[in-house]
This record gives sequence, structure tokens and C-alpha cells, in this order.
Amino acid sequence: WKLADRSSSTVIPTVQSAGLTVFHPSLAGNPHTAAVVLAAGRGLKTTACFEKMLTLADALQGQAVGTRGAVDMGWIPASREVGLSGLRLAPRLYFALGVSGANFHTIGMYRSKLIVAVNIEENARIFHIADYCIYAEAETVLDGFLAALPDRVFQGEGETEAFILAQLKAYPFRYNPVRKNE
Repeated sequence: WKLADRSSSTVIPTVQSAGLTVFHPSLAGNPHTAAVVLAAGRGLKTTACFEKMLTLADALQGQAVGTRGAVDMGWIPASREVGLSGLRLAPRLYFALGVSGANFHTIGMYRSKLIVAVNIEENARIFHIADYCIYAEAETVLDGFLAALPDRVFQGEGETEAFILAQLKAYPFRYNPVRKNE
């Protein structure tokens, strides 16, 4: 199935999956004004994993963006690429899933107030700027977060942030106290 047309600058808020069109609010809003942003990187590995990220983004009332790798995979339209040649964001919460942390990407998100990063590689560059670093497969983390969501409705970004931070204890993670928001 085809998720995004890389040559298009138009946001495509739906996903074709199993013959059904699924609307994702996380692909329809404005990432610049979003308090919560979830970012897809190549570490998501599969389209099914990316769709899990969209489901979580929708539940958290966040916006979905991605790295150049996510654009190349066809998951995110070019208009939602974060980095040197794309968006520059500073949300309250930036949740990077499977993002390696290349300089071209981090220049577009390092001013975020709180950065939570998930990557299987303990030396991933994203961990140098993240506040919380989760060492795990992105799909494992997504499955855990989605399992904790049933019937949950968030009343603002404070509750969303508290939910994300409460879920950290289920995974090997570290807090990075030296990161500064400049």
C-alpha cells in the first residue's frame, strides 16, 4: 500500500490498509502548533509499525512527522520532514521513534521542551540531545504504550506528558540531565 507521494507537498491524512481508508488526525493538523509531536525514523522498520505510531499519535492528540528516511520509505509526505531541509519545530513534547539522530534531523527539533527518544542502539546520536532515552525496539515500545491506552482520553498536553513519562518504567531508559533548551 502507498502511504504518501514523496513528490507531493500536500499532507495525506489517510492511510490505505487492507482495502480500507483510515483517517489519521495526526497527519491532518499543523505540526508547528502541536504540543505533542511523534517522529518516525527508519528504526520503525515496517509500515505496520509506522501505522502503530500513527494510532498512538492520534490517541495522544499529537502530530506525526518524520526523518528523511521516513519520507524515503513513503510513510511521511515531504511536507512533514523535520530537519535542515524541512520543518523546524519546538513542541512541548517530541517523541522520536526509531530516529538515529542525524544532524540534518536534529537541527529541526532540538528546541523541543521535552525529548523522549526510542532506539535499539545505545550509541544513537539522538540520545545526546534527548531528555529520556529508551533502549528498545520501537515496535515493542509502541505495543506497550498502545496497550496502556484503552478508553483513555487526555485533557491537554500535561496529561499526555505524564502518561508518556509514566510508561518509561517498563523499558530500559536513562534520564539525560545535561540537555539544555537554548
